[in-house]
Amino acid sequence: MMCAALLIAGFASCSYDDSDLWNNVNSLEQRVKTLEEQLSRLNSDIGAMTVIVDALNAGRVITRVDVTSTGYTFTFSDHSTIDINHGTNGAPGAAAPVIGIDLYQGVYYWTITVGTNTAWLTDGQGQRLRVSGADGTSPVMGVDADGYWTVNGVRITGADGQPVKASGDAGDSFFSDVTDGESAVTFVLANGTVIVIPKAGSLAIIIMGIDEEPLFVRYGTSATYSITLVGEADISIAKPDGWRASIQNGTLTLTAPPLANTYAEKDGQVDIIAAGHNGTTVIRSITVSARDYNYVIDFEEPGIDDYLAGPTAKGENCYSSYPGTQYYGYYHNATELYMMVNEFYGTYDMWNGGIFISQWNNMDEASWENQCSVYYSDPLTAMGGHRGSKTFGFFYGYGSYSYITFNDDSQECTFDHFYVMNNTYTVLEALGYGYTGPMGDGDYLTLKVEGIGTDGSVTGTVEYYLIDFRTPDSPGILTDWARVDLLPLGKVTALRLSTNSSPLSVPAYFCFDDLALKK
Repeated sequence: MMCAALLIAGFASCSYDDSDLWNNVNSLEQRVKTLEEQLSRLNSDIGAMTVIVDALNAGRVITRVDVTSTGYTFTFSDHSTIDINHGTNGAPGAAAPVIGIDLYQGVYYWTITVGTNTAWLTDGQGQRLRVSGADGTSPVMGVDADGYWTVNGVRITGADGQPVKASGDAGDSFFSDVTDGESAVTFVLANGTVIVIPKAGSLAIIIMGIDEEPLFVRYGTSATYSITLVGEADISIAKPDGWRASIQNGTLTLTAPPLANTYAEKDGQVDIIAAGHNGTTVIRSITVSARDYNYVIDFEEPGIDDYLAGPTAKGENCYSSYPGTQYYGYYHNATELYMMVNEFYGTYDMWNGGIFISQWNNMDEASWENQCSVYYSDPLTAMGGHRGSKTFGFFYGYGSYSYITFNDDSQECTFDHFYVMNNTYTVLEALGYGYTGPMGDGDYLTLKVEGIGTDGSVTGTVEYYLIDFRTPDSPGILTDWARVDLLPLGKVTALRLSTNSSPLSVPAYFCFDDLALKK
C-alpha cells in the first residue's frame, strides 16, 4: 500500500513531456519529403539524358537556353525541352546509386554506379538497356516500402551484395556540370560521360569513341567510329597517302595501309571538312599512326590457369611456403618471352618482386592480402582485364627490377605498346583507407620501362604516371586502362620494369595487359 501511494504521488507530481516524440515524427516527415524531392529530381535527370542522347543521335541542335532560378531550361530544334536544376552531384562513391550512360559499339546504354562499381543496367534477360531509339527505355528510380533504392522496381545491391538504403542525402543530380558555350552546350554526367550539343545556326562534326590521339591502327586493319554532322554541309576528307577513310550511315571508317605498301605514309592527319551551306566551314582533324606488330600477349591462351595467382587475392601460391609447385614466372610459348619472378637466397617468393598473372579484381579491400587485384571492373563483363577480358599481368617490387625477356639474350623484338592500370591495394592506400594515408600535393607513383639491348645497354626509357598529384591540374589516380607507347625503346631483348613513388610507402604495384610486339 505504501509503495502504491508513493507511485501515485510520483505520477501526480510529474507532467508528461512528448516533445522528443514529436521531434522524431517531424524529422521522419522531413526525411520522407526530402527523399521524395530527391527521387523527383533524379528521375527528371534520367528523362533529360534520354532527350539529350536522342538529340545527339538525330543531329538536333539547341535553339534556346533559359536561365531559371534553379538551373536551366533547354529547347531543342524539335521543340522538346528539358530542365536541369542545380543540385548536389550523385557522384560515384556516394551512398546513392548513380544512373549514367556509356558507349558500347557506338550506341549509348544505361549504366549504374554503386560505390565505386559500375555496371550496365539490364532487362530480365540480361540485355543492356538502350538509351534512345525505337527500342530505347528509361529506367525509373524508386524507394521500396523498407526504404531501399530500386530501379524499375528491383532493389539495387552494392559490392557486398546487400541492398542500398535510401538516406536522401547522397546527391540529387546525375549531372556534375553544364556549360552554356557560344556555339554549343556541354553536359557532364556524374559518371564522367561528356556530351556536346551544338546550338542553332552552328555547324559541327561530332565523333564518338576516340578517347586519345594519336589513333594507333595496325597495318592493313580498320577502326570504326560513330559520326554525326550537325547543320547543312558538304563533306570532304583529306588523308595521308595509303590510308583510306569513308563516312557511311553515320559511321567513320579509317583503314591503315598494308605493311607491304612502302610508299604509304605511316603517320599523318585525317581532316574531315564540312563546308556549310551558310558559308561557314568546320574541320575535325584526327592524328593517326600505323603500327606494325604481329603478337599481342593478352594472357587468355589455353593453359593460363597454371600461372594464375591464388587461391585467393593474396596470392599464396606465389610464395615458397605454399605446398605444391613453386611459382617461377610466366612463359609465353608463341613469342618465347619469359616474365620473371625475382630470386633471392634460392627462393622465388613474391616479396622478392616480380611479374605475376591474375584474374582478381576486388576493388574494396585495402590490404596486402588483396595484392593480386586490379582496380577495375568492366561495365559489361565485370572482369578486370583490358577490354573486358578476364586475365592480366601485374608487377610488384619495392626498389627492385623485374624483366620481360627472352631466355636467349641474342633474340630481339620491338615492343609497340601495352595497357596499364592501378592495383586495388595501391589505390585504396592512396585514398587513405590503409596505412599510407591519403596522397596529396606533390605525390606521385610512376612506372618506368627500360629497353635492354643484346649488349646489356639501355636502349631507351618510357615513364608513365599511375598516380599524379604534382600540380593542381594533374590527373590524380588512374582508374581506367591506359595505353603506354613502347615504340621509343627500339629493338630490345628485354624490358626492365620498376616503380618510383612519393611517399615511398605507396604500395609498389601496377597491372598491365595486351602487350603488343613485333618479332
